[in-house]
Amino acid sequence: MVSGVSGSDPGSAGAKLSFDIQVATVKKALDAQKQQGDAALQLLQSATKAEPGSPGGLIDTKA
Repeated sequence: MVSGVSGSDPGSAGAKLSFDIQVATVKKALDAQKQQGDAALQLLQSATKAEPGSPGGLIDTKA
């Protein structure tokens, strides 16, 4: 058994560290997705703010 590690399972500390790394990775991925979503929403809003009747708007809101 590894000295200085409490608990009956000598691998428990390593497993906890691995789990913490996985959680951090998932949180980073979710943050990145949220930022992409925010950017897409801003683009969508700016695309629909074109003057009425002008071809500048990417999306026709009068459908």
